Amino acid sequence: MFETAEIEILKDAILQLEPKSPGSALNLTALTLNRMPDDSWFKERRSSIGEYIKQMSGNVLTARHDGTTERLNAIVHGRALSLKYDLPFKFSWATDVGSIHNDLISIDNNLPSYFSETFIEQHYITFDEMKKYKLSSQSPTPAEYISGLRYSKLLKPAELQHVLQSYCNLVGPERFNDAHLIRKELNQALSEVFSSSYHQEFKRLDAIVSKQSVGIHYRGGDVIFGISRHEMNGVWGKSFALPAVEKLIQENQKRDVIIFGTPLGDTKDELFYLKEKYSNVSLSLKFLEGDFDGVVIDSYIMSLCRQLYSAGNTGVAVLANLFNPKLLNSQIAPQQYFDTLKSSFNESEGSDYKPLQRSFINIQLYLLAKSLKRPSSECDLYLENVKTLDPENRLEWQ
Repeated sequence: MFETAEIEILKDAILQLEPKSPGSALNLTALTLNRMPDDSWFKERRSSIGEYIKQMSGNVLTARHDGTTERLNAIVHGRALSLKYDLPFKFSWATDVGSIHNDLISIDNNLPSYFSETFIEQHYITFDEMKKYKLSSQSPTPAEYISGLRYSKLLKPAELQHVLQSYCNLVGPERFNDAHLIRKELNQALSEVFSSSYHQEFKRLDAIVSKQSVGIHYRGGDVIFGISRHEMNGVWGKSFALPAVEKLIQENQKRDVIIFGTPLGDTKDELFYLKEKYSNVSLSLKFLEGDFDGVVIDSYIMSLCRQLYSAGNTGVAVLANLFNPKLLNSQIAPQQYFDTLKSSFNESEGSDYKPLQRSFINIQLYLLAKSLKRPSSECDLYLENVKTLDPENRLEWQ
């Protein structure tokens, strides 16, 4: 027999293991019952976990609560893995986070129109159904915290068997390190996911976008002018500062350059500023026709470019690489990015850049200076500039 305190520790351990590794929780429960065969609590947990594993395991699942491309990337990767592993695939679009609506970002819990009807019929489940893939003892959490393991590398058969035994399900990852090993499955997933009208639109874009273009994913939007600017995770690697975009345009002046960004508010003004200033610049807006999702279409146009510059491994750039694995996705090295912003520092203070753009330049300089181990006095200067230019900014790290 166990002491009372030991029993409570075992109960806590089982409850903590259940949502992460139901198989391990079941094994621990069974081991405990070897010593306490008549304990009702452990017998009930063994029955509950065992029934869950029997009925709800062996799937690839996804139900993220991020923006459009992070959700889409997880769905495409999840479906590809289900094809590779020959497992059922299920996805849900809605989450318990609810809809996200503000001036610069809008995510609705209703299924977008770009999914094909066949894909929905075969793989979509409601949010209430998706919640069944969480053990009953698990506290309410976002839908993606289903009982399963998100794995971004290809599993060998023995590894897959172990994962399913321990974690019950695989969770579709938004990024996958071994994408080249499931290229055939990714292509099939992409063909299944999108409706025929989107595939027709992709063909139209194939015919009109120059394959020698250089794409620059500026983004802007909520990262610079919206609520995301209040969080370090919201700004780092999500958007270029405008001087870096101008530098890239100048370095590619002999090529057609397509700029991608949030075509709303201040960012829209900046996009047209770039178009008017540089003769080799086009905006992705130029290619948009009809009632199609702008983010999906932007990702596809990016995939047609010869080279894409993005501030980080953004969901839009990841989707572009899913469309075209040969796309050269480039990022500016930290030291080069820092030097570019530093050289424009004094100029930007007296330029036509908006205060929040200048604040963002200083945020990027601060983050880069920290990563490059610049003097603390220099880092503090950039933060002071942020306070002056954007006094409402509530940066978590400030």
